[in-house]
Amino acid sequence: DILRSTFIPADWWLGGDGNWPRVALSTMLSFPLFVVAYKGAGSFSKVNAVVCAGLMLACVVTAGSLFFLQETIWLPGDTEPTFTPFNLQTLRGNLWPQPVESSECASAGAFGMAQAAQGVCTPQIVFSVIFPAVVGMMEGLNLSGDLKVPERSIPLGTIWAVFGAFIIYVLLMIGQAGTMSRGALQRNMNVMQQTTVGDGAFVVLGVATACLSTVLGSPFG
Repeated sequence: DILRSTFIPADWWLGGDGNWPRVALSTMLSFPLFVVAYKGAGSFSKVNAVVCAGLMLACVVTAGSLFFLQETIWLPGDTEPTFTPFNLQTLRGNLWPQPVESSECASAGAFGMAQAAQGVCTPQIVFSVIFPAVVGMMEGLNLSGDLKVPERSIPLGTIWAVFGAFIIYVLLMIGQAGTMSRGALQRNMNVMQQTTVGDGAFVVLGVATACLSTVLGSPFG
């Protein structure tokens, strides 16, 4: 739905509501993945290089807009500026946690924690949501049989993946904390998409390429 609303015009059939446009778009996206999986690990590595380039572009543009965008943005319903240029005062105001009740955290009841927490975003629930987003760095282990020097490439690749992911996550967290109001961070799950350059296109590109890389890596695990 996010891909359709961001990249496909609403007056196109694929951009319309209903089940069949979703099925058609899902099929169109799944077929190239099947072809890559059928052709093997060599094809996967080539496609993944392009996906990685798209992901890096999305990270650089999104993080750059958080630190260097010089405008104030008000979103509908907010009583204070949603986004302001990066400043230490906003960063200090968002530095310490202030747990709130959230429907997203309440939906984590499947993990057996939300009921006790009554929907409050506790560190345990936040960890359960974020953890799947950081396991892709182990993807190289699935391709150990296709590496020329696996005993060297796997440790170096894993270390660099962990280090790179850590830096990117820290930059995004500091960038959001130094530019966005606490209320927006607590209540609006799409605030980064709505306040960064490109009307959120680069944020969606980053999420899409990250998901695509994970999907491509699954058949080779």
